[in-house]
Amino acid sequence: MGAYIAKMLLPTVSSLVFLPAASVAAKRGFHMEAMVYFFTMFFTTIYHACDGPGLSIICFMKYEILEYFSVYGTAISIWVTLIALGDFDEPKRSTLTMFGVLTCAVRIYQDRCGYGIYSGPIGSAVFIITVKWVCDNNLQYGNNKY
Repeated sequence: MGAYIAKMLLPTVSSLVFLPAASVAAKRGFHMEAMVYFFTMFFTTIYHACDGPGLSIICFMKYEILEYFSVYGTAISIWVTLIALGDFDEPKRSTLTMFGVLTCAVRIYQDRCGYGIYSGPIGSAVFIITVKWVCDNNLQYGNNKY
């Protein structure tokens, strides 16, 4: 019986790890990121709780919709975290965030279990941040030879 309870509660309770991330982000002024982390925590917790028997009373949406929002929230959490690390100015930051939100929505709708769900946002964001870093360092340190 203990193993059964652990199998049911571990995924549900582990989703609450987003709560400290959301509170730290909100405290530091990253309100959009805090909302994304809370969204992810909420839907992932409900999705995993609906997996277990006895808790189906809290399933207020279809299981497939909860699965979609759980995977979508996780991918968007990765995306907004990497874009926040890039330290972009505001017009670029909003544009890149919306680009990630929209492309992740389409990609996850096509295939929720595919390889590109997480590798796509991670690879794209790392590429964008690397290009920004290289361009910033070139401007700061030395393309000014004349």
